[in-house]
Amino acid sequence: MGSASSSGWSTVSQAATSFAEEVVEQLASGEIDGIILLSPRTAAVYAKLVRAHGLAGFVRGLPHFCLSAAVARRLQPLGSIVVVTADEPRLEEVLALIDETAAQSRD
Repeated sequence: MGSASSSGWSTVSQAATSFAEEVVEQLASGEIDGIILLSPRTAAVYAKLVRAHGLAGFVRGLPHFCLSAAVARRLQPLGSIVVVTADEPRLEEVLALIDETAAQSRD
């Protein structure tokens, strides 16, 4: 959420403390095909919540598309998972990796 101030906008963000029940159900049932992580903080929160919800086994085979090696490192608490890291930390690189992975899965 943002709030107006005399110098412009300031933002306040808080890390998620839980997955929505729908997300837990979708991860557990295999309805999610991959995870996109664009920041180390988001990756760390994701890893924490996966463990808290007991979902590590369910996400093990999912591709985790990471913007950078710094993002990927924050997934280490999940153990052996599929991590696909962009060569350059640009959104276009991550999107290209997703396209490549999707094309391979159709073959």
